Amino acid sequence: MSESIALLDATKIEQIKSHAKIIAASGLVPDHFAKNPQAIYTAIDMARALKQEPVTFMQNVYFVGGRAGMYAQYMLSRLRRSGAIRGTVRYRVEGKGDSLAVTCSAVDAETGEEIFGPTVSMAMANAEGWSKNLKYRSMPEVMLRKRAVTFLVREHYPDVLMGFSTVEELEDMAHGSRTVRATVVEDDAIAELNAKILGAGSGEA
Repeated sequence: MSESIALLDATKIEQIKSHAKIIAASGLVPDHFAKNPQAIYTAIDMARALKQEPVTFMQNVYFVGGRAGMYAQYMLSRLRRSGAIRGTVRYRVEGKGDSLAVTCSAVDAETGEEIFGPTVSMAMANAEGWSKNLKYRSMPEVMLRKRAVTFLVREHYPDVLMGFSTVEELEDMAHGSRTVRATVVEDDAIAELNAKILGAGSGEA
């Protein structure tokens, strides 16, 4: 499953290309994939590298300026499923308004030690220009939590991100520019389509 598409034989590659066209017309992926089968082909390769189910991956990733970003919630799910931490993450919230600050921590599964990420604050958001994204005014604590957990993961568990940015990081860089949200679909439909894609990669009909 983790083998790159580029290393597959021509028959399997053509099967995946065919499945990419089916996915594009299925209504099971966001518009930025549905309108671009070539992006679906690339996303299938990326999902294989991350050992993720392709359609699930595509519902939690989008591209901005040629860069793929994953939602912070999806990144946290990957962290929890990796077994690198015990339970889930914790947030310490301090201050209000422009003094609001959030620190994210987790208990490392190997050492039992509580690991802390860098503290993220509204002062930092203002200094870095993130607060030009209007969400920092309408829901500042939510946004700081998402950046705080990303800092924790990037600092201590980088394998979870595999070089990706998060959606929230890309939104901040774009200063609140429009993004395309993932489409919610039935789990059974996703599972069936994922099985077809993975079957193509393994040579099944």
